[in-house]
Amino acid sequence: MANGVRVGIAGAGLGGVAAAGLLQRAGFDVILFDQAPGFARLGAGIQFGPNVLKILSHLDGLDKKLEEISCLPDYWVSRQWDTGEIMAKIPLNAERSRYGAPYITIHRGDLHQLMLDCVQPERVRWGHKLVDFQDNGRDVTLNFENGARETVDILVGADGINSRVREKIFGREEAVYTGWLAHRAIIPGSVARDLGADVNAKWWSDDRHIVCYYLDRNEDEFYLVTGEPGEWTSASGQLPSTRAEFKAAFKGFHPLVQGYIDAT
Repeated sequence: MANGVRVGIAGAGLGGVAAAGLLQRAGFDVILFDQAPGFARLGAGIQFGPNVLKILSHLDGLDKKLEEISCLPDYWVSRQWDTGEIMAKIPLNAERSRYGAPYITIHRGDLHQLMLDCVQPERVRWGHKLVDFQDNGRDVTLNFENGARETVDILVGADGINSRVREKIFGREEAVYTGWLAHRAIIPGSVARDLGADVNAKWWSDDRHIVCYYLDRNEDEFYLVTGEPGEWTSASGQLPSTRAEFKAAFKGFHPLVQGYIDAT
């Protein structure tokens, strides 16, 4: 047991919630803080391999709950960008017995909700944006934008790409643009099925790709995410795009890919 050690976690995203759930079960007095006013079904697709599911099994059998609602692809298929020729077919759940746990694809929001359900509700403080903290060597005082103050024995920084914890410890660093951007979209699963979609596939050309997969057991939602070279002109991590821009970036790709883009 942790002898009542109080742990404050800044950030109730996937990392913060996983830490809170596991530390809570190890006997720590955990408090989870997040700047959002409450839970929202944000994000898009996530793929988890068996190694992650084995960790999540420690959260009251969360692995089994996720398996009930997730898509369980038997294979990851790699296809040639223009002809659709299969370049590789990697077994996922087709070799589940080898790994001892499933491979899942899921909407981030659905995953987040089930993970939050593994943390006692009274341990989650929404509307708490961390703006500063002081570490005196014995404990850490947390100061929030809403005027609240909390004292903890340990502070965990899980506050994302704009982390206040990281900035205060290491200094501010601007994001470094890699020269790559991604289009993201979710289309109706019924449209993808009618087009003849793979359950989980990646289409490759020399300089770009598009990954496509279902997000749920019933195949109600189908996710598209790309990697493509391009310029970035905004300080924001996201910008709106258009179907026309999406199609222009994947001109000449297989008709199945064009059908996905037409449905966005």
